[in-house]
Amino acid sequence: MGENIVHMGAAGAGQHTKMANQIAIASTMLAVSESLSYAKAAGLNQSAVLDAIGTGAASSFLLNGLGPKMVAGDYAPGFFVHHFVKDMSIALAEAERMKIDLPGLTLARGLYQKLIDGGFGEDGTQALYRVYTQMAGGGDAV
Repeated sequence: MGENIVHMGAAGAGQHTKMANQIAIASTMLAVSESLSYAKAAGLNQSAVLDAIGTGAASSFLLNGLGPKMVAGDYAPGFFVHHFVKDMSIALAEAERMKIDLPGLTLARGLYQKLIDGGFGEDGTQALYRVYTQMAGGGDAV
């Protein structure tokens, strides 16, 4: 399935690595959605903003790959919202077991849960932008 195969250690280390990946994605999706919501509210051309910031420090697959889909209202799944919420829930359960607090992940799961509650669990993870546009008063109810 993947090309980058790395032995992470004893049994369970791979699962923890996957959770670390999902945590990074969750917070990055918050940032991309917030950034584009801000740009829209400021009256900026969101595509031009993506072009401007997509080559600097903010550059990432999520910004450059999913940002344009957010702007276009393309929520076709690459990875389903409901699967992402499942992964975030696993990571939060492990964090609780390890007695660590992950406030960014807690926020992300709550916002993604709004999508599921609104009937958008089959959308792609970039549908988080729906929540931000709805909070800004510029989108359909989630």
